[in-house]
Amino acid sequence: MPNVTLPRTIVTVTGDVTHTGDTAFTDVTGAEIPSSAFTTGNKYLIVITAQQAIDDGTDEYYSGQVIHGSTAFADSLMTNEQNDSTGSKYWPFVWFDYWTAVASEGIKLQHQLLKSTNTVTTRQVVMIAFDLTAAGLVLNTDYFADSDATATDLNTTWGKASDAAVSVSPTENLDALVFTLSQANVVDPSDRTEATRINVSGDLTDTDETWQALEKNPVCEALRVNIGIYSLTSGGSYTFTQETRQTAGNPGDHIRNASKIFVLLLNKLPHTFARTVAEQTALTTLTTLESFSHSASSGDVWVLGKFSCDDPPNVEHRLRVGGTDTPTGQSTIKDWLWGATSTDETLVINQDIVNGLGGSITVSLHGAYDDSTAKMEDTLLFAIDLDAAGAAGGGAAGSNRNHLLTHGIRRRSGGFMASRL
Repeated sequence: MPNVTLPRTIVTVTGDVTHTGDTAFTDVTGAEIPSSAFTTGNKYLIVITAQQAIDDGTDEYYSGQVIHGSTAFADSLMTNEQNDSTGSKYWPFVWFDYWTAVASEGIKLQHQLLKSTNTVTTRQVVMIAFDLTAAGLVLNTDYFADSDATATDLNTTWGKASDAAVSVSPTENLDALVFTLSQANVVDPSDRTEATRINVSGDLTDTDETWQALEKNPVCEALRVNIGIYSLTSGGSYTFTQETRQTAGNPGDHIRNASKIFVLLLNKLPHTFARTVAEQTALTTLTTLESFSHSASSGDVWVLGKFSCDDPPNVEHRLRVGGTDTPTGQSTIKDWLWGATSTDETLVINQDIVNGLGGSITVSLHGAYDDSTAKMEDTLLFAIDLDAAGAAGGGAAGSNRNHLLTHGIRRRSGGFMASRL
């Protein structure tokens, strides 16, 4: 099976971007993939990660969302409560979409305060748009997608008619990268914990990729993304389903407003990955959770690392390539999450695109807690080559790579997109 070049645009904002003084949604400065990066009618996988918080106060709220043009993606809204009187407890904003580009529309990340006297901060933003159409990838052959925006009352059991799901029957042995999304809100604050998972059924059974967290108040809008890579066998039959449930209470105490799934087969994209389900404990100093050497091309490599935190206290985390933080600034981040309940499993994620330099690169994922009794689990680390011929756009290494680094903001495009930025 010939490899493909997967054209992409990445925008990175590593520094703090703050806003105060009103309750309107405001653009996160620099966090924009411009309309010039998109071809009208083409299909894109959009993956956005960031960290958000407000300055102080228990029972204070902030929101994040993504817009195309001036229209919000409805399933991108996240509203979270600050649960610590000292402030600066960051929460992950993670969102993806399978999007058909619209003429003259770019994509922006926004943040919002629910009280104008607070200050919201967004940082460590990474926005990536992958052009599936320009890569020659075909829906229901090379990738699969489903979504359902039906408002669904949740209960304590898994499985709803509105669960997004796709089925895959590969004709060769291959790995599949799976993203799922659940957006839900709590109606009865006395029963506040909900759980989401990827349910793999058929010739492989796997339900380990779980995100479970407490929702403090009906104001909150929970945005939960799960990510996994699964090895599939030729001739097998597999179904991937996004599932959400509440862990206690009466039916309808939680309502899911969106369910979404995207599956990308990796048989045309050289890659390396490591996944560990088992819990790891007593990690009070930065500890290597996953690490491998990836035989990279001379072109770009998409690297992503994530793990789940049980009962998250203060967390430190980083993704590294060749011993260097990528994106920059992660190693200095502390107080990343606030703790909620002992049953929580909260996703921590970092991603970036780096140059493979035509050789072996070492990719590693690291984490640490302030509490030696807390646990990390469901780790995933991957490196995926994005240039089939070993260089962006198939030419010599770096022949059509454009970079802009200003005030902590980086924009780069690769593959066929290089001429557009």
